Amino acid sequence: MTVSILAKPRHDAVIVQLQQLDVRVFAFPDGDVAASILTCMPDSEVDVLYGIGGAPEGVVSAEVIRVLDSDMQGRLLARHEVKGDSEENRRRPAGAGALRRDGHRSG
Repeated sequence: MTVSILAKPRHDAVIVQLQQLDVRVFAFPDGDVAASILTCMPDSEVDVLYGIGGAPEGVVSAEVIRVLDSDMQGRLLARHEVKGDSEENRRRPAGAGALRRDGHRSG
């Protein structure tokens, strides 16, 4: 099994855990939408994408994966749960600045 994961400090512990389980890890610096699409391509070696990322990227990935007749599981977390419990992160509502279905940015 090969898991693709964004090479960010927030994923360091998960990368170590996966490697300890002898899972092949493809850690990439950016491009989580492209990496999510790789999981749907028949000739790709990527089986799973794991990540904690932005809501806009998750929405775009979900739509492309839906069009490819594949499946995605995700969960929306409040910004302060991912980015830290600061005043700024608690003030910003979940999904602020996300892309709407018509392609315009909200928030």
